[in-house]
Amino acid sequence: MRRFEFHFLAILGYSYQWHTDSAGQAVTASGAYTFDPELGFVASFDVGRQGLISGKDLLAIAADDWSQPSSWQVAKQVARLALQPLLGDKPLTSRTLFQQFKDAQS
Repeated sequence: MRRFEFHFLAILGYSYQWHTDSAGQAVTASGAYTFDPELGFVASFDVGRQGLISGKDLLAIAADDWSQPSSWQVAKQVARLALQPLLGDKPLTSRTLFQQFKDAQS
């Protein structure tokens, strides 16, 4: 589902660089980042800040490595943050759409 949401965002002109931060610097596995829908991933040096995204998770997502549960959580968080300004208070019903498609295939 996350792939669909990120593909949808890319079609709308909102694709994000998972390997680089908003300043054009390479994402590092030991780095911490925040996500801004307009800027992308912003390096953070405030290690005590809530909601930081691990560089390790960003690099895993960039490599299409979904073996870590935290990568799934980060992808969900980023997708929600990226879609929220576009959807406003309207819910995205991707899960319902995919379930209907799955049910129709059965």
